Amino acid sequence: MTHLPGVRVTPELILRELRTHDFGVLSSVDEEGQPRSAGVSYGVSAPGSDLAIYVMTRGQLQKTRNIARDARVARVVPVRRRLLGFLPPATIQLSGRAEILDENDATGNAVFRDSGWAGGSSRRTQTPGAAARRESAS
Repeated sequence: MTHLPGVRVTPELILRELRTHDFGVLSSVDEEGQPRSAGVSYGVSAPGSDLAIYVMTRGQLQKTRNIARDARVARVVPVRRRLLGFLPPATIQLSGRAEILDENDATGNAVFRDSGWAGGSSRRTQTPGAAARRESAS
């Protein structure tokens, strides 16, 4: 998502970029109230449905335990600059609340199956409503 003069950053552009990438940093809050971040692969809900970003993880990992206790999360997705690749990547920044889903969640598993991922449990990070979604992406 190269930000050039005359390029307008729109919700549609952000969604397109989110759907063409699969790696980002997920931040959660630990038991002492400190932020903790982890690089994660992710999948995005299908076009036409409410925006949800899914992450596969295991129940014993710190990020899962943090989310079970405090659902507040933030996500940063680096987006390589196509024309100015020597510069650090642009980023999409989102914040919202996460929900831990059962490993058999059909929608979460479909996101990864349709993207070529196989197996694993799904954990979903759901962003707030449409207005907050636009405001939280930068």
